Amino acid sequence: MTFKELQDKIGSQIESDWVKHSNGGGWVHVEASVAPSAHIHPNAIVWGNGARVGNDATVGNDATVGDTATVGNDATVGDEATVGDDATVGDG
Repeated sequence: MTFKELQDKIGSQIESDWVKHSNGGGWVHVEASVAPSAHIHPNAIVWGNGARVGNDATVGNDATVGDTATVGNDATVGDEATVGDDATVGDG
């Protein structure tokens, strides 16, 4: 997904606040913490403000992880799923 496509999905953003994750290429906000071994699908979005994705976790196609949400180690967020703000999936 391009940065423009990201903005089309979630609204106006500052490009320098976002990076592509090295394992999968999905968009990760700079205030989020994503383990290098996590796989973030190219069309996935991990929001900032304390969102965390653990070791070997997977965030699927068109999935979203909200603010302060946690995806635990080895957990999977399926395609098109949303982990809402403050929610926890897996061992946290």
